[in-house]
Amino acid sequence: MGAPREKILGFPMIERLRDQAMIKAVKDALDGKLGYYDGDYLSITGGKATPMRAVYQSITADDGKFLGAVGLFEDITARKQAEAEKRILQERLHDAEKMEMLGKLAGRVAHDLNNVLGVLSGYSELLTLSIPAGSPLKEHATHILKSSIKAAAIVEDLLTLTRRGVRIMEVAK
Repeated sequence: MGAPREKILGFPMIERLRDQAMIKAVKDALDGKLGYYDGDYLSITGGKATPMRAVYQSITADDGKFLGAVGLFEDITARKQAEAEKRILQERLHDAEKMEMLGKLAGRVAHDLNNVLGVLSGYSELLTLSIPAGSPLKEHATHILKSSIKAAAIVEDLLTLTRRGVRIMEVAK
């Protein structure tokens, strides 16, 4: 009911095989040297590579005499595409998880920095108020206060980003 070994080896599907291990597996299965084979390979047709899966099983009589082999070829293009898409999605998920962790870390750092800036701006404001108007130190204290206010605004922007929100600033009327 099957085809003779010579006809199978001359079959275009076998002739298109480029994978030497696959060619050897087909020949070994047809010679009764291979009990079972299951592997993927590329079939080249008209310059187009198609991912394929091949399964071979040798058939033997009860006395162990080799009777023939059964083979199955399956186009696994869809499976390979699904595997590639899965890999891409896993990489995206991994990247998103890293970004989430980075956002949480940035949020914790921003909160801690905000606490330090609160003390800095509070004391610099007290200094500014307590230094007499003609003193050269008043200008330095005022620069410290303005810088701490700017730094607090930057930290607030960072906190807004870590919360994935948008801060809307309005001009007071």
